[in-house]
Amino acid sequence: MSHRAPAPRLSRSLLVAPLIGLALGACAGDTRSARGDCLDDVDCPASDICFDGTCIFQGLPPEPEPDPAPGEGPDAPAEPEPPPPEIEETFEAFGEPAAGQRFVWVVSPSTDSIARIDGESRAIGLIELGDDPTVVRALPGTDEVVVLARGSDELFRIRPTDDGDEVTRFALPFHANALIVDPAGERALAWFDLAAARPGEDASALQQVAVLDLSSDALTIAVVGYRPTRIEFAPDGAALVITDDGLSIIAREPEPGPAPIVPLAATLGDFGPREVIIGPDARYAASRTDDEPGVTVVDLFEGVPRFVPLGGLPTDLDLLPDGRMLVMLPGADKLALVPFDLDPATIADPDALDAALTTVSLRGSRLGAAAVGRDGRRAFLYTTTDPLDGPGVAGLLAPEAGALVFTPLRKAARGAEVDPTGRVAVVLHGRAAGDPPPNDPEALIRHSHGYSLVDLDTAFVKLETAAAEPSGLVFAPERGAAFLRLSNVDDPAASARVAAVQRVDLTGLSVRTWPVGSPPETIGVLSALDRAFVTQTHPTGRISFLRLDDPEAPIETVTGYALNGRIE
Repeated sequence: MSHRAPAPRLSRSLLVAPLIGLALGACAGDTRSARGDCLDDVDCPASDICFDGTCIFQGLPPEPEPDPAPGEGPDAPAEPEPPPPEIEETFEAFGEPAAGQRFVWVVSPSTDSIARIDGESRAIGLIELGDDPTVVRALPGTDEVVVLARGSDELFRIRPTDDGDEVTRFALPFHANALIVDPAGERALAWFDLAAARPGEDASALQQVAVLDLSSDALTIAVVGYRPTRIEFAPDGAALVITDDGLSIIAREPEPGPAPIVPLAATLGDFGPREVIIGPDARYAASRTDDEPGVTVVDLFEGVPRFVPLGGLPTDLDLLPDGRMLVMLPGADKLALVPFDLDPATIADPDALDAALTTVSLRGSRLGAAAVGRDGRRAFLYTTTDPLDGPGVAGLLAPEAGALVFTPLRKAARGAEVDPTGRVAVVLHGRAAGDPPPNDPEALIRHSHGYSLVDLDTAFVKLETAAAEPSGLVFAPERGAAFLRLSNVDDPAASARVAAVQRVDLTGLSVRTWPVGSPPETIGVLSALDRAFVTQTHPTGRISFLRLDDPEAPIETVTGYALNGRIE
């Protein structure tokens, strides 16, 4: 970054009419005096930074203060305090349905059935299953689904055909409450997720995964490490099961018995949950905990974890598609871009390690959480530790250039997601407790629900307040849109009932709201039919459809899954 002295400020008394023409003439030949395209900071006004080719306002830098001598001064502790942990909340939905090419599948645990809703004709079919069906997953690129009946420990595969629905039942030999389908639609894996357990639920199967081969209908039981929490898939089809013991690897064609396990901690017997990311080609994995001043990286082919010291306690770890990881180190006032493929000699040599890393100063901003766009072009940086009754600050990072700029938020952040195109971050806000005092507009904002839309190229922020908490964020990138639900049905203190769905235009940042007849549960997208849908809480079932290609088209609603349905 280039440095220069701040531009001199003109006294207001000098800005008189005879000098206007002179000032304009001087500015016409000085590209540094106008915002626009840039190659370096010198191409921007003194208050701006050149961020990936665009001048972005950052304010005039403060006057530097002399550093105190080591160990001197009231604010010079012997040991720095660790940063507070980041608690990132999401726009997660509940009661998640499955969206195929044409059909929406909605489980009904109370009736032990699943509803198949035709997104084109709105016709409804009801299929009886086992006890308490709670999870349904669509096979990618098809209208087939796999359903987990949690109460009877069964899997059901449903194939819609011209002659009806073909249903195949598979009994599980243990209790499971989680289900995933691989990206190729060839296998379904069921396991018990302790984090999703109900009070008193059978937790005896904490080290087993049922693998259903959907091409042969063969069911294999794999034994894995203690307490599986997440499953990802390698390009060769292997299932990578993240557990407290390490990473269990279930082969594409698994053999019964224990799956090979790769340790994720560099210390033997270091059990417990870790934040884990897996490299884009599934060759490497990296992990962190709140009390280790660095990250641990393991080559999954070699199986030897190596600790990478980073000089600070990491608070967040995110994957970059270019083969690096983004590590937030607010206690050390920096972030680090760390390659996965560091060799042991580089890790052991501080100078070589420093040369292999890219570090960016946070300049005292205390940003400890990150949300990275799918293409890796931008990362949105924020913190969840700011008080909910005040404003916040965020950062925009261009990982390729290592460039960072800051932008203020009018409300503190609780979580954030970047849209699949990498252009906009949707930031979830908290709100101050209680009711605002009358005739205080600023207090009204502090006590309101809301979210912000942040343009990741220009740092422009649009605050959107809401009458209820926003949730269930879903993107429709092919239409440049996102959808959110608003509901306060569970808030006994709400003064007015709110049940609505919002469409966000990710290009123009405009928002449109549609009230719905019942509290919204989940939003999804049927790309093949160019429609979005929202399921709702209703005694007989209710779902509404919105046109993706026409934001002004009226909403259509189907009610009565068990009554053959009717369009309202």
